[in-house]
Amino acid sequence: MRVAATLKTVAYIALFFNNGHAYEVAASAEGPASRGGRSRPIVRQALFHRVPIREKELNSAFSATMATFGMTPGIAGLVLLAHTAFTKVMMTALWRGPGSAAAKMGAPNWMEVKDKLENIPLYVIMSASQLNEAEYAGPFMAALFFLSTKGIAAPWASWLAVLGQILYYWPRVFLANEKNFNNGFPFYVPGALMRYASLVLLCLAIYPIV
Repeated sequence: MRVAATLKTVAYIALFFNNGHAYEVAASAEGPASRGGRSRPIVRQALFHRVPIREKELNSAFSATMATFGMTPGIAGLVLLAHTAFTKVMMTALWRGPGSAAAKMGAPNWMEVKDKLENIPLYVIMSASQLNEAEYAGPFMAALFFLSTKGIAAPWASWLAVLGQILYYWPRVFLANEKNFNNGFPFYVPGALMRYASLVLLCLAIYPIV
């Protein structure tokens, strides 16, 4: 992914400037001086002598760079809490509560016209999508808030959880039509895959500390 490669490059550059042993020059006072006033061994080593950067340090810098974009486990959990609350309130406002589609059918309780609502494709897909979103929101929030209390950064898992929930729910609902069985396929598939990936990464992040 281009974005991931770019972010890793930024992390690498940040590590270069902040890590004192990224490049090491062995000074020599006895080498013949060059025209610029520096000895040739110093120039040669400055150009070619490189101390390898440990992979662990680079990964740490990359995670820190990701965290600077504002998606910590705590923030991700809060975003998912707000998202699941919004989708639930929207379901009630549009279909079941006062002034909703059920109320316009003359029913004081939406259960009285449940059969009629289930004949509306948009209601069916929105109800199914909202239940699916809520099904994932619980485990996501539990894992993310747990990592937050432990002070563990899991930027990839956090981003994938948030984007996965959003990119699953909204395309599945509002891109649904008769040609794709009224369920938004295949537009929600990337979101579904992101959620699976996030669950795996969350398990990997939690495993060492339990």
